[in-house]
Amino acid sequence: IGVGAGGVYPLAATKAAEDTVSECKQRRSQAAAWGFFWRNPAILWVYLLGLLLSEGVGRGAALVGKCGAAAAAAGEATRAGWQAAWRIHLGFGAVPVLVVLWQAAQQVDAPTAVQARERSSLLAVLRRGGFYRQLIATA
Repeated sequence: IGVGAGGVYPLAATKAAEDTVSECKQRRSQAAAWGFFWRNPAILWVYLLGLLLSEGVGRGAALVGKCGAAAAAAGEATRAGWQAAWRIHLGFGAVPVLVVLWQAAQQVDAPTAVQARERSSLLAVLRRGGFYRQLIATA
């Protein structure tokens, strides 16, 4: 939500609390609260960036054009500013997603997650055996 890397935000506070090295419950709670807090500035940033771009790159761009040939001449000039502002805004929207994806790729899995993945793989189950007697004459 907000970042665009589905499912990351609902788990962010949990991840922040789990990654806290302190055993103190108050510190873990603070880490979770900070995880929820940073959503609000992120939501505001989208609108502030749009406002800055519309007043910067898109400045002078008219939403309501003139009529006839004057509209065509003025429309191209004003449309270029809006198009640039829109593309920059869209590009900034991709930056957090790329950061989250990069960090997710760099993250080391917890040992319990690695063990669970190894136990549940088909090859590991076949190596463990123990169920072959139960399967005799079932085919």
